[in-house]
Amino acid sequence: MNIKPNICFGVIGGDLRQACLADILSSDGYNVVISGLEQCEEVNTNIKAESIEAVMKTADVIVLPLPASRDNICVNAPFAIDTIYLDKIASLSKAGQLITGGILSENFISSLKKYGALASDYYKREELTILNSIPTAEGALEIILRESKCTVYSSAVLISGYGRIGRVLTKMFIGLGADVYVSMRKQSDKAWVLAEGAKPIFTDKIKDFADRFDTVINTVPHVLFDSKLLKLFKPSALFVDLASLPGGIDFDAANKLGIKAISAQSLPGKCAPFTAAKFVKETIFNIMEEQIIL
Repeated sequence: MNIKPNICFGVIGGDLRQACLADILSSDGYNVVISGLEQCEEVNTNIKAESIEAVMKTADVIVLPLPASRDNICVNAPFAIDTIYLDKIASLSKAGQLITGGILSENFISSLKKYGALASDYYKREELTILNSIPTAEGALEIILRESKCTVYSSAVLISGYGRIGRVLTKMFIGLGADVYVSMRKQSDKAWVLAEGAKPIFTDKIKDFADRFDTVINTVPHVLFDSKLLKLFKPSALFVDLASLPGGIDFDAANKLGIKAISAQSLPGKCAPFTAAKFVKETIFNIMEEQIIL
């Protein structure tokens, strides 16, 4: 893909993925300016840090983090010294400028369009969600290896949900010798689970198998494991919730029952920020090609 070398990228806020993304783009020869990463020790000191105003004025493409915001008011910028407001990003945007980020709200997108900017949510892209499932699954494995009291080999593992992440997890844990069960709702998913060599369970039947599991990995983004269901599991069972907030596990109920439950969102940025940044870069370049920002 041939992106013009004079394109300027503005990387604003975010976690280590954003720092790595800025470094990758700079190493590829692109002009990169950053803001909202002032307290990140991993930032390449050769990359110019600017004010939000300067970044918005200079950059052709603005890259916001994943998620772009946690409250739809401020940019998700844990390394920033000052708060960065989405409204300010919108008001400083300009016609033809591409603003991209993960999980952009409809209100923010509408605000950008008022100023003539092009808005694109890279987290809605199929290629990124598929690629992100790999570091997510590896991150989940790392948590389980650290927190579980038994080996993955020969342990009974329940994977709740058979979407992109569920599929990668199923293959990974089968390869490690676990006794893998997968819960799903569709007959077609049941067929795929069987084809992978795992044991399928329809979601409404989890209760009938609950007491056999050593580890439960949830990918379903709504509360499935409530107090009533959690009571059926062994107190020693380890739960890892990968689903977007509010997640699929009632953590208060788990705590009262003495069950260890770990909320594990945004694993790519924590476990493999460089690889995750490469995936974001590739996705943004695909967006630019489609938007003819070359």
